[in-house]
Amino acid sequence: MTLVEVCARFEAEAAGEGRPSHAGSPRSLCKLERASQARSPPPPLHLTLTTMAPRDSDTRDTTENGYIGLQEPEVEKPPDPVKHYQVKSPLLRDINLCWGLGVLFGIHVSGGVSGAHINPAVTTTLALYGRFEWRKVVPYIIAQILGAFVAAFLVWAVYCPMFDTIDPNKDSTQGVFATYPYSSDVPVGTCFLTEVVGTALLLGGIFAIGDELNKPSSPSSQPGAVALLVVAIGMAFGMNSGYAINPARDFGPRLFSLCAGWGSRVFTMRDHYFWVPIIGPILGGAIGGGVYIGFVEHHHPRDYKHPLDN
Repeated sequence: MTLVEVCARFEAEAAGEGRPSHAGSPRSLCKLERASQARSPPPPLHLTLTTMAPRDSDTRDTTENGYIGLQEPEVEKPPDPVKHYQVKSPLLRDINLCWGLGVLFGIHVSGGVSGAHINPAVTTTLALYGRFEWRKVVPYIIAQILGAFVAAFLVWAVYCPMFDTIDPNKDSTQGVFATYPYSSDVPVGTCFLTEVVGTALLLGGIFAIGDELNKPSSPSSQPGAVALLVVAIGMAFGMNSGYAINPARDFGPRLFSLCAGWGSRVFTMRDHYFWVPIIGPILGGAIGGGVYIGFVEHHHPRDYKHPLDN
């Protein structure tokens, strides 16, 4: 019998006998108990966040695109787009910084030998506007692709046990090496436009950084400026396609993933997507370089002399 039931029984007996209630009496204590129960707050609500099943397209995209660890928790309804991107922002930030640092040290290492030509889009754009010899373009591009192929091999050699553990069938980690559309919701045409815009910004920025008449930076600071430019492009335009903005960076590792067991699907998936990070950057570089030359470089005063010049 609960305390409330005991109090009710006691009050019924007291009322039948006509006994008054005194302070401190059991009857008074019962009234206090009931009053305290009436004033007590309701029991707390225990709210839990439930996970929900992903859409079929989300599961398929994760498998096809190789974005390991980037998929949403299981949800009953499509995830909110803003939240969907925010969940991944720390990882994407790290990837962007890593690419920027790679470009930084790549320029420092190869700058004195090749002029830091580590991107076919840069090489072809410079040749297109008369700033590089056409006869050197093909050998340079072959060297760039070979370098990216070797880099992909080193990544595979270091992380081979991890690949075998996470993806023994090699059907979901191809995105480690090459770029693919972020999901089936992103059309191939949108990815192509992303590559064109990103590489146009890259080449426009490179032309600006190296323009001696455009308040030039010191030669020692130029690698850092280009690296920050790559990071900025990745943060702003990297979601749709992984922002290759460098045909060698994509084709070399893609070719390695074909040889390493990921199969021909690395070239055939998403309507043979492999051509997008090749043609898009070449076209974008030509556009970006032309825009800078036409709208900035051709309008420098011909008698301009920088204050630091002797």
